Amino acid sequence: MRRKGVWVLLTVMIIAVIAGCSGSGNDDNKLVIGIDDKFAPMGFRDENNEIVGFDIDYAKAAAKKWAKRLLSSQSTGQLKSPS
Repeated sequence: MRRKGVWVLLTVMIIAVIAGCSGSGNDDNKLVIGIDDKFAPMGFRDENNEIVGFDIDYAKAAAKKWAKRLLSSQSTGQLKSPS
């Protein structure tokens, strides 16, 4: 009897996880990132005021691989999670 209860609970938990991962139905095909543009070579601004560096190159490669449109913006230290 106890074993059956464990299986029922496990099944309910799996269904809840799958339902939670199904998305919001908003399929706008965007990858949104925030980049710190004051930490060269990871991210900085070039002479055309464009964000360049490793972070943006990596994000562009990920967006291309996932067939997403990349939207990037400057991120401040306040938006970063504490370490």
